[in-house]
Amino acid sequence: MSADVKGLEPPSTESKKSFDVREFLFRHRDHVPIPFAVGTLVGMWFYHPDLAEGRPWAVYATIAASLVCILAGEGLRIWSVGHSGRTTRAKELKAPALATGGPYAVVRNPIYVGNFLLGLGYVLLTRIHWVVAAYVVFFFIQYTLIVNIEEEFLEGKFGDDYREYRKRVKRFLPNLARLGSSGTPGATCAASVMFSAINQELKRCQ
Repeated sequence: MSADVKGLEPPSTESKKSFDVREFLFRHRDHVPIPFAVGTLVGMWFYHPDLAEGRPWAVYATIAASLVCILAGEGLRIWSVGHSGRTTRAKELKAPALATGGPYAVVRNPIYVGNFLLGLGYVLLTRIHWVVAAYVVFFFIQYTLIVNIEEEFLEGKFGDDYREYRKRVKRFLPNLARLGSSGTPGATCAASVMFSAINQELKRCQ
């Protein structure tokens, strides 16, 4: 028995690409923290214990620590972008060369470490313990997933060179003893690239 079914097409033989949360977080890494930030602000409205309450010295200590984190984080970001080039802002996974010198000789993900320090500086200004803890946990989960997919890409493209680099340098924990070690830039390290990185950061603050 046969039946004439109009509009019925055979299933496509091409398998659709499955959703990868790591890729989603990578593409939207600039926007993913926004819901977290909004939720944190709402939570602060209802519960905002001050870690420095009754301890004036703690206020100044917190402000000083915040400024150190903010300046260190932004400085590390500018240094890293100036060393590796503009591809660090791309929404697609790409790397014209494997960056292993400059800040990349100290830690494999200096821009993300800079992001952490920068965010931690602002979060410390709240002087609310649960906000600081939530930020650290959220950052660790988000960027561990992002770095995981980036490392898969880099290993696939650079092979043994990247595997050797990964053995020498930690993912997030800087090794200051390696500061000044020889390595290769990921892109042209001309002054124009550095000024471009600074200009990008200034635009982000406007």
